[in-house]
Amino acid sequence: MSNKAVINTEKAPAAIGPYSQAVKAGNTVYLSGQIPLNPETMEIVSDDFEAQARQVFTNLQAVCEEAAGSLGDIVKLNLYLVDLDNFAIVNKVMEEFFSTPFPARAAVGVKALPKGSQVEAEAVKYTQSTKIGEQMSTADSLISGYDEIRLNLGDFIESFAQSEWKKMA
Repeated sequence: MSNKAVINTEKAPAAIGPYSQAVKAGNTVYLSGQIPLNPETMEIVSDDFEAQARQVFTNLQAVCEEAAGSLGDIVKLNLYLVDLDNFAIVNKVMEEFFSTPFPARAAVGVKALPKGSQVEAEAVKYTQSTKIGEQMSTADSLISGYDEIRLNLGDFIESFAQSEWKKMA
C-alpha cells in the first residue's frame, strides 16, 4: 500500500513535461515549480516581472488548495530568478500572498527558465495526515465501544445479582 498521491488541478497550469503538479507523501506535499502561465491559455501572463511573480504565487496557491491546504502551509519555498535585481519586487509580491511566520526560502539566480519566464517557484508544504485522523477516529470508536460494553456488563452483573438475591430470600 502506497502512501503517495498525485495532486492535480485545472486551476493551475498543466505540467509541460513528465511530472505532476504536486505529490503528497505522508504529511508532506512537494509542489513542482510554477512559472507564470495562465492556466487557461498556457501562455506567460505578461512581460512585466511583478505580474509574473503574482501569477506564480497564484498558481502555487491553486495547487495548495487542491491539496487541502493553503500557502500558509508551505514550510520551504525555492525561488528562481533570471535577474536578481528583481529580488525586492518578488519580496513585495510574496508579502501579498504570505503572512508570518514566513516559510524558509532560497532565491537563486539562473540563466534561463522555461518558456522565457523571469521567475519560477517550487515549494514543500506540510499537511495533516488523514491516516492519523483515521487512527484517532478508530481509537475513539474503540474507547466508546469499550465504555458501552462496560456499562452493559455492569447492568448484567447488577441484574444477575438481584435475581440471585431474590432466590436466596
